[in-house]
Amino acid sequence: MQSMDTVLQVIYYTHQNPHKRKVSMYTIYTTETCGYCYAAKKLLTANDIEYKEIDLNTTEKKNFFKHETGLKTVPQIYTDSGDHIGGYDDLVEHMNSTK
Repeated sequence: MQSMDTVLQVIYYTHQNPHKRKVSMYTIYTTETCGYCYAAKKLLTANDIEYKEIDLNTTEKKNFFKHETGLKTVPQIYTDSGDHIGGYDDLVEHMNSTK
C-alpha cells in the first residue's frame, strides 16, 4: 500500500513539473470501483505498456488531486514524459494515433 505522503508527492510533482518527470512508464490515477480505470489498465497491459497506478482511495487524495489538477474524473493518464493523455476514451484515441 502506498503511503499518503508518497501519493501526494507524486501528484504534486507530476502536475508541477510535467516535462521534467523521467519515468519509463505511464501513470494512471484511478479509483477502485471505476470501470473505465479497469478498461484503461487492461488496454495498457494489452499493448505492453507499463504503468504506475495511483489509487485515489481516500477523500483527502481525491480532493488534493482535484485541487492540483482541476480534473474531477478518473482515470487520468499521463505518458512517461508527463504529458496528459486524459481519460479512457482519450487513451484509446492516443493508442490508435501512435500505431
